[in-house]
Amino acid sequence: MRILFILILPLLLVVSEVSAQACMQRGQTPQSAFPICGTKALKQASVPLCAGTVIPLPYCPAGVTYRDVNPFWYKFTCYGAGTLGFTITPNDLRDDYDWQLFDVTGKPVSDVYTNTATQVAGNWSAIPGATGASTAGTRLMACEGLSEPNWSSMPTLIVGHQYLLMVSHFTQTQSGYELSFGGGTANITDPLPGAFLEADFRCRNNQVSIKLNKRFQCSTMTAEGSEFEITGSNAVVTSATGVGCGSGFDMDSVVLLLDRPLPAGNYTVRVRNGTDGNTILDACDNPMAVGKEVAFTVPVAQPVPFDKIRPAGCEPSTLKVLLSGPVLCNSVAPD
Repeated sequence: MRILFILILPLLLVVSEVSAQACMQRGQTPQSAFPICGTKALKQASVPLCAGTVIPLPYCPAGVTYRDVNPFWYKFTCYGAGTLGFTITPNDLRDDYDWQLFDVTGKPVSDVYTNTATQVAGNWSAIPGATGASTAGTRLMACEGLSEPNWSSMPTLIVGHQYLLMVSHFTQTQSGYELSFGGGTANITDPLPGAFLEADFRCRNNQVSIKLNKRFQCSTMTAEGSEFEITGSNAVVTSATGVGCGSGFDMDSVVLLLDRPLPAGNYTVRVRNGTDGNTILDACDNPMAVGKEVAFTVPVAQPVPFDKIRPAGCEPSTLKVLLSGPVLCNSVAPD
């Protein structure tokens, strides 16, 4: 017995250490949720292990702690009211998956851990295999245990509301799953065609800032910004950065870096197919149409007024001149 104990202990320590890791990878927190739509299935090949955070469930009996163990989070908007049907199918049908749906409209997404009013539906059954929301469900919430059904009834979504869906891989393995939508009447697919809203030039850094009319996948834009061109100038786009792409999967603003300054005049940013074969794609893989454009103007540079000075005392050795706008440091001589 002593030998058996010594062999098992290291394994238990490893499992405990892996499980205790914080959920830090993109997609594993509400703040970095995957954008999804109702027209395509999403496949997760593996699920990184992490401890998760407690989610209070007042609808379930006390005595059980519910956590988003080994989670992935997904976000979507309702564009047409109705019921939401979806299926989570494990790659290994012996695995146990749980899920919870939240309405976070007008709230910080971190409220899912504290505000029980955000909870819409969920299923924490211990029965392995496929789970989700369908006509097979008889109630919106299923709590922990083998006596609970692994299908919940389909919740009703509200037009214009933003939702988060948490999928938790309770089984301590990294095998993945497929998430697909169907069976319900709600529309979670954005019907709005992609377009530009506005653009602005920043002469200080030779940058063009672009605001988009909806969110697009960061991964569908090349780092060199080959999807964009500037008309009205010989300036070339050398890089593109999606705002928020460092910590998430989608963007609604882009910053383009140009190879030269733009003189005063009128210009246009136009979208085209990049070196990756597409423009930029939304959550449903719908591209912004080639040829979409937005105009912007670079005004004639005005001299920065030189008309203010901080009050000086008697026999000052230094004077502080106040400028009403930024100037380049290297344009001021050291003497």
